[in-house]
Amino acid sequence: MVKRSIIWVLVLFFVTALFAEIGTAETISDFTNSIQFGGRQAVYANGDTIQLCYVKHLSMYPVTVNGGHTYFASSYDGGLTFPINRTIGVTPDGAPTLCKSGQTIIVTFTSGGYLFRAVSNDNGVTFHYEPPYPEPEFPNIPASDRLPITDMHDGEFHSIYANKEYTPDFYKLEEPFSQFYGRFTAHDKTSNDTPAYYWGPDVIEGTVRVNGDLWIKQLGGGTNNGWPTFKGPVYVSGQIQSYSGTPPYLQVFRGDYLEHVPEVALNPEITPANITTIGPADNDPNRIMMVTVNGNSYTTMIGQILTTGVDTLWVYTDYPTTSGTPLYANVVPHVDTLWTVGPAGVCSNNTMKVNSTLWIKGNFSGKQVWYSSDNVYLIDDITLSGTPVGDCPDGTVSVSSYNAFDKVAIVSGKNIIIKYGYKDPVTNIRMKPNCNDIWIYASLYALGEGNGNVHEDGVFTFEYQHPHPSVPAVTMADSLFDNIDMHRRPFPQTGISPWPGNIDYPYYNPLWPEGNPTMERGTVHVWGSITQRRRGFMHRGLADADYPNPVGSWNPAIDYCGGPAGNAYADPVLNTVFTPVNAAGATGAGVGYNKDIHFDSRIRSETFGFNPWNFGLTVAYITETGTWQTETVKYDNIDMVTKAYNRKNAHTLFSVNDRLYQYQNNVISDFPILNEPKGNIVQLNHLDTEHALIQMHDKDINFYNYLTATPDSIHVFCLDLDNGVAAPVLDSYVPTEMNDIAVLNNGLKIYAQTNDLDEVVFYSINSNNQMSQLYTWNPNQPALNGATYNFSRARLHIVPSGIDSFYVFIWVPFNVLNNPLLPILTNGTMYMARGSLANTGIDDDQLVSIPELIPSVFISPNPFRSLTTLAVNLPKNSNLDMKIYNIKGELIKSFKNEYKNLGTHKLTWDGRDNQGKAVSSGIYYYRCETDNNHLTGKMVLLK
Repeated sequence: MVKRSIIWVLVLFFVTALFAEIGTAETISDFTNSIQFGGRQAVYANGDTIQLCYVKHLSMYPVTVNGGHTYFASSYDGGLTFPINRTIGVTPDGAPTLCKSGQTIIVTFTSGGYLFRAVSNDNGVTFHYEPPYPEPEFPNIPASDRLPITDMHDGEFHSIYANKEYTPDFYKLEEPFSQFYGRFTAHDKTSNDTPAYYWGPDVIEGTVRVNGDLWIKQLGGGTNNGWPTFKGPVYVSGQIQSYSGTPPYLQVFRGDYLEHVPEVALNPEITPANITTIGPADNDPNRIMMVTVNGNSYTTMIGQILTTGVDTLWVYTDYPTTSGTPLYANVVPHVDTLWTVGPAGVCSNNTMKVNSTLWIKGNFSGKQVWYSSDNVYLIDDITLSGTPVGDCPDGTVSVSSYNAFDKVAIVSGKNIIIKYGYKDPVTNIRMKPNCNDIWIYASLYALGEGNGNVHEDGVFTFEYQHPHPSVPAVTMADSLFDNIDMHRRPFPQTGISPWPGNIDYPYYNPLWPEGNPTMERGTVHVWGSITQRRRGFMHRGLADADYPNPVGSWNPAIDYCGGPAGNAYADPVLNTVFTPVNAAGATGAGVGYNKDIHFDSRIRSETFGFNPWNFGLTVAYITETGTWQTETVKYDNIDMVTKAYNRKNAHTLFSVNDRLYQYQNNVISDFPILNEPKGNIVQLNHLDTEHALIQMHDKDINFYNYLTATPDSIHVFCLDLDNGVAAPVLDSYVPTEMNDIAVLNNGLKIYAQTNDLDEVVFYSINSNNQMSQLYTWNPNQPALNGATYNFSRARLHIVPSGIDSFYVFIWVPFNVLNNPLLPILTNGTMYMARGSLANTGIDDDQLVSIPELIPSVFISPNPFRSLTTLAVNLPKNSNLDMKIYNIKGELIKSFKNEYKNLGTHKLTWDGRDNQGKAVSSGIYYYRCETDNNHLTGKMVLLK
């Protein structure tokens, strides 16, 4: 039996439409009463004093821009009146949070991708900004955290916030995946610091992200009247620049665009997880690791570049006849590459690192990352075992099937280069496999940092961009003459005797000397993202008008490569003409490749286990001079879906999504949870210095396909802060997001959740992590259950306010009429109730019954080729209705709707529709409906 008396004082009120005042509730306000509320981190409560901050929006749906302002309100009578209620901030990206210490109040929020703090030193009467606002454009602290937090400890204010990609779309702040770019450039200029532009043939899929300006040009080709076509969103830190007058923006930017967003920095280096180093451990710039991948395994050859002496090359006026006295000698190092068989092994589901230049090719199985701190050369195709060459791996093209297993990333600390040619280390035969079409099924990361030298910033590009003829080896009078050009003129060149601009500079062509080098080389097909410090060249004109060579001399290090490429050279001694040529079947009057670059929707930023950008979690503090400085950063590329924070003395716990961190001694570190359940952390409570009570919300919302939305479940567990072991307290299905845990000032632990009747049920949790029911409260607001509001996605927050008292805040979102599964896109109305628990005494043997579990569906096999089984586990007798849909949402297969007893029921699907016709390979979704629940999920058919 529960021995207690419960005193509830219900002071229901709502925040009015324009937030000019806060008063007692009488009716639900109209659609313009739209706010966002940050929950416990947005409230200070102590007895009758309530101080809170929130966002008032100008419209019901802040889908693109969160038009509205940050507000602050104070009440000293338990919420009956709010004499202070005023706007204090600019348009926020998410919800503000509040920190109070004495008379000082700090409201923290982000706006336009930057962090703001509104500070009051007179208990909320007046506020000022830190940093001062407005500055010439923005403050200088990038942050795109929907819920940035400021707290005070050790006598200082500290802010914890995420620095990630800024997006104006409100719903993307709630997206369950981190931001992913189809193309990213830190500097959208060439390695010559000249503008790189998109033009007619360029059709760009996926998100494009540019630091600085993005250039476009109407210049023939393609299907968009000479303009490029961007199918995904485009974010630029500068602005759109057009060479061809005002562009047709809607025609060019079909996924919308945004200018003047904060820049995003690349990490100075990448540290992938689970690295396996192959080959020597030392970094040697004179070593080549040549890797051939065959599915799950790899083989290597190691090439050691050796200088074994010098070569003396006598120079004659009429070489190779060698008549007369030599003019002088070119003395050059004698360089050889000594090849040996290197290590071999398994590479699937691994990150492989080499400490040298990497040459790589092959067919890849599973998830693989290949990483070199030096240049990476693609010496042939990079293909996937589960995707035929020419097909797409993500199933977005009707003739292609989804490849759920094979994913490749190639990462370079310098450049990724499509190699022009090389000599086979075994046969010594000249190889030019990439001079026709090349297929690259990989995401590419070229991260070189030139530190001001634009020619050394990382690019994805192609080798040998200025083809000039050179004189190949010839046989005369039964004698072989080689290196002919170096027997005719000085090498290296001098200012007095520069190398001729119409003849290849020795070794610039990796297959030098070559009489007929290749200019046009077919098409490069890429399925994956491209991340680079600068835009690399994939095609160049014979004469570069944007970066002309002023004197026609050679300096390849700065891209001065003689005269225009492609010119013929008539040899006066051999009486032969040498000239560059196009590859077989290639057309055009330039050098390089046509582009066929696709977005791979299977890949996300976190897919390969490393963080390519300077996104992460930051702690900043305020100095004695009143300026904020970064204290510590932990790089972690995740977008926030949920965030929680709690501090006890000097120990701080905070979470982002399902990841738990601790901040202690000026360091942010991961806090691994053993036997952790699945889900995102939504609440943290220190019980003492050694234990924390954690609430986790398990949901799977896909914002682009409502069929994948599943019901929610909740996990509550007690975490031992010494060993990371989680002791379960509650695992339950919950019909809404209205659930919360709090620890009152007297140590009483309270958990609240709604039931199917839209009632709020309160429980206590004793020292043995057992639960007892305390009270059931019906908010008694009929409109909450009406069509205007979506009670199933309302949120509840318990805020302690005294020894045994607390406030309950309920935020209720408006319903999205065209898609009731996406109320997260809306604003809402807020309610409050005040409660207290007095004379509490809990019998340890009085436990609450665990709420009813939901049905479950298990698919095996998945993916499948011809037949799969859907096993449905029913926790009670129920009607069972199962349907299967394709990726377009069209009904494919219906099973008989029948009444089933509790237990497991198996349904088989043979990949045929309701008419008995076999469906094609791809992704399909099931929707399982019972009396009280519906479940959705996906399966993959591979033929």
